[in-house]
Amino acid sequence: MEVMLQQMLRQLPSKNEMPDLIVDVSQTALASGINNELFQPGAETMLEFYAEKPIALRMVGTYHQFGAFVSGVASLPRVVIMTMHDISLKPRGPNDSTLVLEGTVKTYRYLDEEEVAGAGSTASNGVPSDGLVHQQQSASGPAHRRHGGPVAGVHAR
Repeated sequence: MEVMLQQMLRQLPSKNEMPDLIVDVSQTALASGINNELFQPGAETMLEFYAEKPIALRMVGTYHQFGAFVSGVASLPRVVIMTMHDISLKPRGPNDSTLVLEGTVKTYRYLDEEEVAGAGSTASNGVPSDGLVHQQQSASGPAHRRHGGPVAGVHAR
């Protein structure tokens, strides 16, 4: 089970790949015809075995442009997991067919071995906020825990 978890984590971007991934996501929006009025990466939060990076955004585009953007993110060469927080998608105006997407998304990367050693003691609450089921091993056997947080989607190539 531990080996499978490590293999799955290695599919996430590494610390060195994260800046390029953020550029790729932004460029994918632009290539889809979406106007990035705000695309501001925030400070990274290190948790038990992964790090999350919030990105405040405000994007303007048509329904089909947003569809092309999601498809483009799904075809990126690395696994991209984005969770949405306080997201709104509204028409720009009463007679305008463009949509405005505002809010925060979080993307994730795995921690290298040195970071994992330090993250366990520095996580704000030690509880992943990804909404996924994680497995804990105890003396009496595995136990499952579920943590809060809406999961928007997992996109992989």
